[in-house]
Amino acid sequence: GKVEGSLRGTVLYPTSTQHVYQAVRNYQRYHMMGCPSLPLSMRDRYVEIKESAWQKRSSNQTGAYWERTCARMGLVNAEDGHLRLRKAVLDGTWTEEMGREAMQRIEVVAAARTKPVKKDMANGGAAKKTETV
Repeated sequence: GKVEGSLRGTVLYPTSTQHVYQAVRNYQRYHMMGCPSLPLSMRDRYVEIKESAWQKRSSNQTGAYWERTCARMGLVNAEDGHLRLRKAVLDGTWTEEMGREAMQRIEVVAAARTKPVKKDMANGGAAKKTETV
């Protein structure tokens, strides 16, 4: 339930690494600008960055960035529908190299998800299934 006097989006629990980006966007959209705990100077800086030319670049890959970053930090999707930290993160043995390898695995999976469908010109241009990894 909602905490008395709290703003929408105060607490968010994404169910997968693919939903982390949307949870952050919801936090930014519904909570951050009205949060009485956020110093005005930080709110102003956020607006400044958001309105800058840098921010207006294509954000088609933003969700994928968050997913890769979760993997790099050791955050994984658990079978129970929750996010979990890898054991190596919890016991302090997670390394930067392990994070890079996890991120690369996510990139391979993401590339397979977005692989374009080839058109079969011999079949009147109908879409032809392509195998994914």
